[in-house]
Amino acid sequence: MLAGVVVLTGAAASFGAALAVSVTYVAGMVAPLAVLALVWERRDWGSSRLLHGRRVRFGFGRLAREMPLGTLASGVVLISMGIVTAVTAVTGPSMASSGWRESLTAWLQHASSVTARALSWLPGWAVILILAALAAALAWQARRSRRRARDPALRTRAASGPSPPAAGIPGSTVASARAGQEAVTHEQ
Repeated sequence: MLAGVVVLTGAAASFGAALAVSVTYVAGMVAPLAVLALVWERRDWGSSRLLHGRRVRFGFGRLAREMPLGTLASGVVLISMGIVTAVTAVTGPSMASSGWRESLTAWLQHASSVTARALSWLPGWAVILILAALAAALAWQARRSRRRARDPALRTRAASGPSPPAAGIPGSTVASARAGQEAVTHEQ
């Protein structure tokens, strides 16, 4: 895929077009990863039990070995890809010229063509501006999440909601106000 982007960039008529192709490729590759990283951090999936390394025993008798589950899974995938490659090399490509895959491909090409025609009025600088605004919003969100993760006071304030102002009410403190809120909650 990267080779195709390099060819398109080299064949572009101007530096601006080449830059647009390159930026689009980078945005298309990085944006989903940035969204995944934000969701990962917010949901705290890193501490999930499913992601901790497990060791499994694979094989029989003297050939049995204990290894991490991820190593076993990647080995199985790699061996499967090798088998599929060898079978395809021996039998030749056997993709049918009709069926759901071809219908889906044709529909996706049609949808992208219609979308490109509908957005053709939009100047290139506006697309770059929209992409820059999206990148800035993602960066702002990531920075805010990181700041909340680092500062426990921000985390507790965000979790408990805004606290009532203590100024102007004689003899009240934030602790007494929170105790009052809890009492009202328990009465309901």
